[in-house]
Amino acid sequence: MFARTAKIAAALIGITTALALLSVAQTVAWATYQGRHLPWGDVIIGRLFDWYTCLIFLPFLYWLVRRLQSLGASWPRTISTLLLASILVSVAKYAIFLPLQQWTTGNDTTTLAGILSGNVIIELMIFWAAIAIMYGFEYYRQFKERERVQLQLERRISEMQLEALRAQLHPHFLFNTLNAIATVLHRDPARADKAIVNLAELLRAVMEQRDREEIPLDAELDLAKRYLDIMSLRSGESMSVSWSIAPEARDAAVPYFILQPLLENALEHGFAGQPDDGHLDVSARVQNDVLQLVVEDDGAGLGAATADGIGLSATSQRLSELYGKSGRLSLENGSNGGSRVIVEIPLRRSSAAA
Repeated sequence: MFARTAKIAAALIGITTALALLSVAQTVAWATYQGRHLPWGDVIIGRLFDWYTCLIFLPFLYWLVRRLQSLGASWPRTISTLLLASILVSVAKYAIFLPLQQWTTGNDTTTLAGILSGNVIIELMIFWAAIAIMYGFEYYRQFKERERVQLQLERRISEMQLEALRAQLHPHFLFNTLNAIATVLHRDPARADKAIVNLAELLRAVMEQRDREEIPLDAELDLAKRYLDIMSLRSGESMSVSWSIAPEARDAAVPYFILQPLLENALEHGFAGQPDDGHLDVSARVQNDVLQLVVEDDGAGLGAATADGIGLSATSQRLSELYGKSGRLSLENGSNGGSRVIVEIPLRRSSAAA
């Protein structure tokens, strides 16, 4: 705050000094044209005193401008108040300037009334120009402040929307996982017990990452494998999975828990009615600074797998919130008659990938 005030003060002093020197040049040029000789020292000191005494009153005028704005004063009241203030400031300015001028020049014949009669209009124009600049500065400052507040609000709304999307995904995931465990709980207690241990490990990993929006792809793949270990209970572990992960993609930053709804889509829709023949291809590659994640199944195809479910629709919304138009989710026919879900996001290296 102090540094900013010091910069503004230095800028005002610099501008005032420049105006004073321009005034000196104008006075000398006028005197030369008239054939008169003026002492340079008196001219420079007089012009500096003239302009610096204007500078003294600028903080008061700025305070008054902000005060009128904060009170929501009407334009008639604002104009009349500022007009009266500028007249009083002009009188006060010359009440200070005149003794200084008399002291430096030794000429005490000039009166306050005399100097005001010849200069008050110019002084009013100067002060009103300063007031106009103050209003411009204030409007710009308020605009930037509103912009900052709006950005904070939009960021907070996005965070809340992302939280809502995560809240949709997590209970949905837990329901499906617990349902898978329940299917074998009485038939094969040992496998169910193993699944519960895997679920505990998965939930622990989820809790550790819950405050992060992005994690390294390697960490996300570990979560996906834990999820598939549990969900394979329903297919009698006959489901096969191929992993094709490009080395340059492993440390890429991806949205936390991004693969789970893609895998769930294949398990819930693509493999419906044919669990014994299920095969998944999970791949990740980098192309033109874009990370592409693909989950493809050889199941029932697009007739069964749609993007209308909670998982894929929430994921699509989440990508839009995180990356705007650069984050995309698409669903298309797979090469083996099933469906293919593709996620594309901007490539960013994860700082946690170590």
